[in-house]
Amino acid sequence: MITVPLMLFFMETDQAENGGIEEWTTVWRYIGYLDKLADIAFYLDMFFGFLTSYFERRVGETITSPKMIAIHYIKGDFFIDFLSTIHFEEICKNILKLPSPASSNAVSKLYSFFAFLKILKLVRVKKVPRILKSLNDTKETKASYCAAFLFVVLVLYLHIVACFLFFFLR
Repeated sequence: MITVPLMLFFMETDQAENGGIEEWTTVWRYIGYLDKLADIAFYLDMFFGFLTSYFERRVGETITSPKMIAIHYIKGDFFIDFLSTIHFEEICKNILKLPSPASSNAVSKLYSFFAFLKILKLVRVKKVPRILKSLNDTKETKASYCAAFLFVVLVLYLHIVACFLFFFLR
């Protein structure tokens, strides 16, 4: 979740300003590795979304049918998970053979839109309170988990706002 705003707002700017200096290229390569590692985790999350049972309140029971679980996931979080995880810019570049973003303003905007879809990964943070609520811990332990989660979310959103401000007010 940290690499997405960094890559979205600063990678092209740094590479243009520094002319692809070797040390910056190395930094962005390692940030790219972290991003790929996060992508693997998100792909696994999508996979497990199709396998995770859920509690149906209307019936009062846990649903374990694979078909019902898949339907529930597709109607719920799948769309956001899919849009934020799939690399549309790579599909455009390698499969559809679109030109590079520098070739025209329209193509550049299309690539920017696809890059911006990655910010949807941050929406997945909304799953954490549900997970914390379902833990079998004492109320005090759950409260400390929630406080830590709120602190992390606050720092994350402050980071994102700072990136936006830095990018647009520079």
